[in-house]
Amino acid sequence: MVREMSFESALAFTLTEEGGYSDDKRDRGGQTNYGITQRTLDVFNVTHGLPKESVHDIDRDKAALVYQLNYWTPAHCAAMPDKLGMCVFDFAVNSGVHQALATLQTCLGSGPDGRWGLKTAAVLASYLDKIGLEPLLNSYLDARRDFCQDIVERNPGQHIFLADWEKRVNELQEAIST
Repeated sequence: MVREMSFESALAFTLTEEGGYSDDKRDRGGQTNYGITQRTLDVFNVTHGLPKESVHDIDRDKAALVYQLNYWTPAHCAAMPDKLGMCVFDFAVNSGVHQALATLQTCLGSGPDGRWGLKTAAVLASYLDKIGLEPLLNSYLDARRDFCQDIVERNPGQHIFLADWEKRVNELQEAIST
């Protein structure tokens, strides 16, 4: 049986990595706060019937709500072993839920459709029974590193972020190893 991980535990790592307000002109996401872009915040507020606000002005509680409803829950991280849920959540925050789940499915040897369902849950359970969690975590984090490299190959102007992306994955690997 998979133990449910605390959203707060995964969020603590991700928020440490994301930091506070940023407006780096080289970042295609534009203004961010707690790693949340203005565009993401605007869509979130419209979807939930909330008033428009500047991403500059959001607090940790608002960021946590966006992360829980936009990434943690749609990626079904609570249905995964703790360490894997943390990895999938952090990848979803950086690259989207679809990419995070498609990468997981590829690592599981399943057809990657980027959606969580009964098949993915069953394949994950079987994989964990036969092979175990640690090999899956290593494969998943390696695949995330490869994804970062692919971004730079497709968009050479993004090379300025590669070292930070790789550092983040390495810090995540260290965090789940303790």
